[in-house]
Amino acid sequence: MVLGASLIAVVENAASKSRTEIPELVGVSAYEKLNTFCIGLAERVASLEVTLAEEKASRKALESLVSQHLKEMQANPVTKPVTGPEQSPRESPEREVVTKPASEKKPVTKPVNFPEVVTKLEIDPQLVSASGQRWGNIRVDGFPPTAEQRQILDLVSTGAITKIEAFAGTGKTSTLKAIASAYPKKRFLYLAFNKAIQKEAAQTFPHNVSAKTAHSLAFRAVMMMDGYRNIRVGTESRLVYRLNKSWNSFEMARQLNVINENVGPFSGPQIIGMARDMVRKFEQSDDSQINPDVHLKGDTAAMIQSSKGVSELVSEIVYKMAMAIWEKIQDPADDIPLSHDSYLKLWALSEPEFSGYNAVLFDEAQDANPVILNIVRSQKCQQIYVGDENQQIYSWRGAVSAMQKIEAQTGYLTDSFRFGPIIAGVASDILEKLGGSRKVLGRATDDGCLTVDYGCKYTMIFRTNAQLITEALRLSRYHDIHIVGGIRGGVQDLKDAFSIYRHGVGRGRFASYTSWEMVKVVSATDPEIKRLYDFIEKHGSETEEIIRKLDQLAACPEKDAAVILSTAHKSKGRQWDQVLIGEDFNAGRKSGRIVDPSGEEIRLIYVAVTRAKKALQLSPEISQWLYPPEPDFESEEKDDDVLIPEIM
Repeated sequence: MVLGASLIAVVENAASKSRTEIPELVGVSAYEKLNTFCIGLAERVASLEVTLAEEKASRKALESLVSQHLKEMQANPVTKPVTGPEQSPRESPEREVVTKPASEKKPVTKPVNFPEVVTKLEIDPQLVSASGQRWGNIRVDGFPPTAEQRQILDLVSTGAITKIEAFAGTGKTSTLKAIASAYPKKRFLYLAFNKAIQKEAAQTFPHNVSAKTAHSLAFRAVMMMDGYRNIRVGTESRLVYRLNKSWNSFEMARQLNVINENVGPFSGPQIIGMARDMVRKFEQSDDSQINPDVHLKGDTAAMIQSSKGVSELVSEIVYKMAMAIWEKIQDPADDIPLSHDSYLKLWALSEPEFSGYNAVLFDEAQDANPVILNIVRSQKCQQIYVGDENQQIYSWRGAVSAMQKIEAQTGYLTDSFRFGPIIAGVASDILEKLGGSRKVLGRATDDGCLTVDYGCKYTMIFRTNAQLITEALRLSRYHDIHIVGGIRGGVQDLKDAFSIYRHGVGRGRFASYTSWEMVKVVSATDPEIKRLYDFIEKHGSETEEIIRKLDQLAACPEKDAAVILSTAHKSKGRQWDQVLIGEDFNAGRKSGRIVDPSGEEIRLIYVAVTRAKKALQLSPEISQWLYPPEPDFESEEKDDDVLIPEIM
């Protein structure tokens, strides 16, 4: 048990004495010096786990130390605080993000040598505590920085590119706040992973931080480009109009004159669907041109390869159509629908500059969009990347880990204040499966447990939307439930899959599929599609009625729900008191034996497990994977006695 409460009591008692018993001290008050001393002492104590039985003895020892320090202060008054050296940093002009005019645009290329910022940052003397400790006077959410956070502040003060490896619940947000607080005269751009995180950051970060998403910056920039500026279609801006349009492979096949073209087993609209998928992969990359060797992959490549005898011809036509689609996307006057990836790519091609900022804080860098990462790496201001490569769970949609790609000085956050040692132990065991050498240290006051109390509110986290839908239908009959992020996306996937099952027409993510048999083929390597495939195979035509019920499902607000349901991906950045891991998290199997799943699957399990604060209940299969039962040697010896005859 950590001695937080005891230490606070000792500090308060000593502080009251310092105000009344030592009035003769001048310059630096006894209270300030005592407070600084106790903060340093608290940090040392906080790094140890002290049992309840030791608390009384430790309290007496602390009181003795504080009393001794008071006497030393009386004998040696301090009259002048210690401050750090003054330095003169280069100031960047405060301007907004600049986008180069169309005449100056150059194709986006992968820079070989990205700029390294080496200007040392000035340390505000007011942030140096009375004892001379750097960063001692910084307070974030009411607390002084931890030893790990102080080390990171030291790294950032060099002005060099910095990485912060932050385990789950270790206070990465408070660390970024501390960095901004350390330099109140600097301007920081905080790039948030999504809109919800951006909104929270805008309300809680210091005043010198602008919290944005990369997509909001891109949207604003494209809105000001020629062909979009001040141009409206009806009541909407032209960009919004194109974003609101729905993709239709049949309509696009008609526009590109391939509506009646058949190549092998593929119709014209199916060719267009595969070409759009190729463009989407290009838009999510940091490449400057569409390359069939790079962007024609995944499900689309698998389907093309299945067309024996004509696969090369199909690939050539798909590439040609992809180029035509991209040309239309770049033309502001065209009505082709745009996606959010589309305008982000258009912005990237303009080579934007973050001229108004001294540093960029890039959050969730382990799942960086390659387009955004390339933009950030090309900036001349300081770059600070924060993330946990153990939580990289979006590589399937093209995300890359900046924590692996960027070579820079690195600080670590391993003390988790979200959960106690029991849940931290499970998290560390999962990290060991990933080959990690560092362990998560649980510093929460609640030790935690590995059993959920069903009589209290709890959260279920699933691997797939399909399993979440199944449980939502079952639980909604007995409880008020809340589905994190809503259920619309999962239901739409089910509708799109059922469309090709019932009518042979693919829509949405299944737009390029030609048959239900092809869904079966792809499901062998895609867990999400496999769940949808198995669900529809199980329920058949009844799936239509299930979809109707899901459309009518009324989910209550999270605060009023008895059970909260979430997928692992949507649980990212969240935390709950009680977490139950769904049974669709499967370990790998080989010859009937449980083996380690893929790296991304392990990371997904790690994300789900580390959402728990007080109680965590693993699924049976994940429990067996992490903690396999000990072999029964006694039983094996008995079998040996029966099978092997005695010699004597």
